[in-house]
Amino acid sequence: SPYPLVPTNPTGFRPASALATAPLVLQGGESRSGALIFPLNYRDDAGLDEAWAQRAYAEARQYWQDLTILRLPIHLPDQDLMDMVTACARNILQAREIENGLPVFKVGPTCYRSLFVVDGHFLLEAAMYLGLQEDAYRGVDTLLRRVHPDGSISEMPYHSKETGISLFTMVRQCELMKDDPRLFTLWPVIRDAVGYIEQLREQAYALPVDSPCHGLMPEAYADGGLGGKRGEYTTVFWTLAGLKAAAQTADRLGMVDDAQRFHQDFDSLMADYRRHAARDMQRLPDGTPYLPMWKSYSGDHNWIPHYPRQTPAESRLTPASATWALCQAIYPGEVFDAQDELVQNLLHLYDLVDDEEGIPALTGWLPYQSLWNYNASFGAHVWLYAGRPDKALDYLYAFANHASPTRVWREEQSLKATGHGQLFGDMPHNWASAEFIRLVRHLVVFERGDDLELLPGVPAAWRKPGDVIHFGDTPTRFGPVSLRLETGDRGAFTLDIGLDLSYPIQPRTIKVKLQSREVKVNGQPIGVDPEGWAQLPVEQAIHLVGVWQH
Repeated sequence: SPYPLVPTNPTGFRPASALATAPLVLQGGESRSGALIFPLNYRDDAGLDEAWAQRAYAEARQYWQDLTILRLPIHLPDQDLMDMVTACARNILQAREIENGLPVFKVGPTCYRSLFVVDGHFLLEAAMYLGLQEDAYRGVDTLLRRVHPDGSISEMPYHSKETGISLFTMVRQCELMKDDPRLFTLWPVIRDAVGYIEQLREQAYALPVDSPCHGLMPEAYADGGLGGKRGEYTTVFWTLAGLKAAAQTADRLGMVDDAQRFHQDFDSLMADYRRHAARDMQRLPDGTPYLPMWKSYSGDHNWIPHYPRQTPAESRLTPASATWALCQAIYPGEVFDAQDELVQNLLHLYDLVDDEEGIPALTGWLPYQSLWNYNASFGAHVWLYAGRPDKALDYLYAFANHASPTRVWREEQSLKATGHGQLFGDMPHNWASAEFIRLVRHLVVFERGDDLELLPGVPAAWRKPGDVIHFGDTPTRFGPVSLRLETGDRGAFTLDIGLDLSYPIQPRTIKVKLQSREVKVNGQPIGVDPEGWAQLPVEQAIHLVGVWQH
């Protein structure tokens, strides 16, 4: 600021002593007030006094009270969860800034007040779900400012996975916006980004044959609990996800040569990953295999410089360290089938480390008796993808119960029983807010490949008499979906579904999870399989009636 940092002096502040206040002795019933004013964006500080500060505070408060936080209708029967969704939406909006003419959903207010490519993918998706489509879609323009001459798309040095994440983000955003013309416009960027990935693969094959990274990917910065530039798997997982998205899009758009090339790149990387994973696999004490996210004998695990190093026993990496990218490659990446041994082994590992407070522990930067709060969502999505909505719901409520009283999260914290009080990351951490919104949406409306799944994770507690679940025009790659479920007396329910079938991608099947044996769809009886799934016709308007089976 060009202005001196000098407080006003209406009630005892001392202008000559910056942030100090004059000692006051107050009698019963007396009060004093004042204001600290930092005129960072004012050309003239005349009139900036306590009265101005009070007016500014009142205006800001009124703005947020009057603002429509949820631009698309969302209603859950659990009011506490509904309040969490509203708070998450407000938190994301409060951190949104205009940067060089474009809206940017910032990850945090202080040390993370920036664009992060991986965090940004999920923030943009959550913004879409909230109805902030215009701002979210302009996130693609923000990504394009990170395109480099070598074809890479990146913000952070040595963060090679950002190119794969960017491919995934561009495809997802264009699909949600029904914008195939934009994909054609972006295609040179997509093609060059894949070319950059091919360069990385060539560099990996040029490494000495005894290098841990030979034939996979060069050393990179993993993040999320794994420091240093080293051989690691998080870059492999997100690169696979980006290549798969690009290859499938090339298929759909009729880019025959590029489709063949991208599929070959994906298949080659997958084969090399399988080969390396077989060599690097380790075992838990119970004998279950797990894949460490770091490659042995490849660089050091650099601790966070501003955080004191723990003893060697406390600071070592754990089997769950940095598994965030593996979770995301499983979903939303869908790189691995739900029954893949890698998926099942990860879930077994998470089941072993989630007992203390309901969230998988030891996954992030604080490896000693600590947890990464919104890793609950990463893991919950894998459970949901693997057909275990019960565990996804457990993680949802544990996630909510780790929020502060203002319904926002710190990135990481110690387990309560330790008494350590260790903290890491920004506060509030907006990726956590985005993850809560995404998880709630996906428990009700879930995209799995070419299939649309409805109510995959809705518990009996949300299906009591009088309960209503409602999502209006929630975006999917198949077009916006409207859903309203009402439960009446004696377990009778009605479910109305609306689809926009004008989108270029149409669902192969629509399935709804119904704990019911008596269901009619548009007046006709329909079967429900032993797992509770009913397959619906692909129509614009679908009306179901039935009775819940308890």
